[in-house]
Amino acid sequence: MISQSDREFLEELRRDFVPEAEEYLQTMVSGLLDMERGASSEEDLEEIYRAAHSLKGAAQAVQMPRISEVCQIMESVFSEIKKKNLEPSGHDFDTLQKAVDLLADMVAAGGEDRGQAAEMKKNLEMILLPTPPSAPPMTVSEEEGAGMPAVPFSEETYLSFSLPEQDAEAPSPVASARGTVRETVRVAASKLDALVLEAEELISINQTFTARLSEVRDLRFLLSEGAAEWSRAWSLLKGFPTDSLPARFEELIEGLGARLRQAGNFAAVMEKALQEGGETAQSLLSNLLEEARSTVMLPFSTLLQGFPKIVRDLSKGLEKGADLRISGGDVEVDKRILEGLKDPLIHLVRNALDHGLESYAERRRDGKRERGEIVLSVSSVERGIVEITLSVDGRGLEPGILKAKGLKSSVVSEAEAKLLSDEAALALVFQSGLSTSTIITEVSGRGLGMAIVREGVENLGGKISLTSTLGKGTVFTISLPVTLATFRGVIVEE
Repeated sequence: MISQSDREFLEELRRDFVPEAEEYLQTMVSGLLDMERGASSEEDLEEIYRAAHSLKGAAQAVQMPRISEVCQIMESVFSEIKKKNLEPSGHDFDTLQKAVDLLADMVAAGGEDRGQAAEMKKNLEMILLPTPPSAPPMTVSEEEGAGMPAVPFSEETYLSFSLPEQDAEAPSPVASARGTVRETVRVAASKLDALVLEAEELISINQTFTARLSEVRDLRFLLSEGAAEWSRAWSLLKGFPTDSLPARFEELIEGLGARLRQAGNFAAVMEKALQEGGETAQSLLSNLLEEARSTVMLPFSTLLQGFPKIVRDLSKGLEKGADLRISGGDVEVDKRILEGLKDPLIHLVRNALDHGLESYAERRRDGKRERGEIVLSVSSVERGIVEITLSVDGRGLEPGILKAKGLKSSVVSEAEAKLLSDEAALALVFQSGLSTSTIITEVSGRGLGMAIVREGVENLGGKISLTSTLGKGTVFTISLPVTLATFRGVIVEE
């Protein structure tokens, strides 16, 4: 029976296993997509082969045998491809991508597979079956075939593997890349978020400090005014006969004046000290906030790395051809911006594929490439602002049709529709209830997707616009702050 300490140690290993496994899975997804497009190299294949092998070993270490078993067969598939003994078909790539999806589900479920791993292993084994010869198939009688195994290869065929020896003089690109990475340590994202929030709370403290400085400045001004009033009053009193003043009155008045001047000087010194301290605190706070926020700045690629597979799977489901091209993935933004932008971008891509992109037949008829292209680019246009553009070389939008749909769905009145410019008509796609499609599908068609996109972007302090050319395509442009704005205020009660 496992001890409590061993159980706790295993749980700790499993927590560390999840982000490690996610990296291996993303490597396999990206590598498979490149391989399917014919854009992969031997080094890329080596990388996904090693990812499957490493994930298998990591799963064994944390006692998740189902994950290890699936990885074992995937490793064999990649090995056969490496040896050029296997040329995967489109169906094979579908199976491999589904295997990665299942692995991701099992990783998230702590290794549980709900009985799906066994079926997936059978599907992967089918990839390893030898291609039937071109000669007519040989018929076998029931008696002759009774003793034949169900799978025409031994278990060792897909359980055995070998790692090629690496040339010490020529390290792989992966090893080279790792050599240039600075020493890092894994920190939970929640801890980084908490660090930023704590640092931002200092803004309110600094503003309270500034308010106290203002109060001291007001006090010094009042004391200065009081001393001036006293001086004028004392000058008037000196004009009266001395014997008409009470005894020691002159001494008391002089003492009061001295104390007023002393208090004023003290307030001036306090004001100067507070001002200098405030400037130092503001500088330190600005540096602290900048450093704290930099800990949650992530490259845009962390958000976009899953989009090629989304486009692949969705375009297959819609029976359309689409290639996704991404640029600017190294632009860094606040992690919270990326988290908030994920759903709007997915909605945008889904709508672009479903409504914006034509079918194979339509594109052939219009003289276009059979496969459409979606371009997603990210750039820093000015300090603190990042711009994301998504373009699709599809059918484009017709402003007149959008006006008619706006009327039909009561988004605009007839009088308003007549006054709408083409630009304003295009913006109607962001209105809830207005859809550019007449068909409701599992993907879209209810007129909510683009409204959700705009709402999500605006909630992040950004804005979205679009341009479109009929028959050429549509371009969506999103402008967002690099970091989430932080507003703090001080309540002043009279």
